[in-house]
Amino acid sequence: MRRGALGRGRQPTLANRRLPAITALSTRIWPASRGLRDSLVDRALRGTLRDLTVDGQTQTPDFRLTHFGLRCRSPRASTHGWTDQRDTWLEPVDATLGHSHFSARGQIVRVPGPVVEGAQQYGGHDIALTVNVDRARIEDFLRLASRSGKVLLTGDVTMKTSLHIPPGPAPVHERLVLNGSFALSNARFASAKIQGRITELSLRGQGGQEM
Repeated sequence: MRRGALGRGRQPTLANRRLPAITALSTRIWPASRGLRDSLVDRALRGTLRDLTVDGQTQTPDFRLTHFGLRCRSPRASTHGWTDQRDTWLEPVDATLGHSHFSARGQIVRVPGPVVEGAQQYGGHDIALTVNVDRARIEDFLRLASRSGKVLLTGDVTMKTSLHIPPGPAPVHERLVLNGSFALSNARFASAKIQGRITELSLRGQGGQEM
């Protein structure tokens, strides 16, 4: 007598099943973060739901920090990374904001929140990136924190920094932590009065005449 079992054999779970390469148009590639607007995304997905490789192009026509409300020039980015549907690793993001180019690598990790009635709550995302600004204009970044569109300073800037945005209820600009170095050249204050005083101080320091 032979014995057996009825039913289908063991099947791979959906999370581990390899997906065919697909291209998707989405409205978000970044996890939701208080104070940032969403992006339009054209992306290609490969792998399994627990190890999904993402290559895509993003454009954010309504990019702004909501606390300040001023819309900036639409940033564009090319993205390569992977996700397990909880956390995201970026390797790298190559982006342009206005006349400024920069790249970023790092991770966006989902943070557990408190346990409520036996259920684990979602505590937001912890964002940790390494950013390299290789050719940029300082006014493109200052404009993000301007309500009027006017900037205090113009000039060329390069920067290498770590960027950390911990989870929390405060707006992004209050949680943002930078730790690095920058170089500013050909800088001029937008106010002719302030620029005149700075030029005068510079001439005095060099032993020149007062303006």
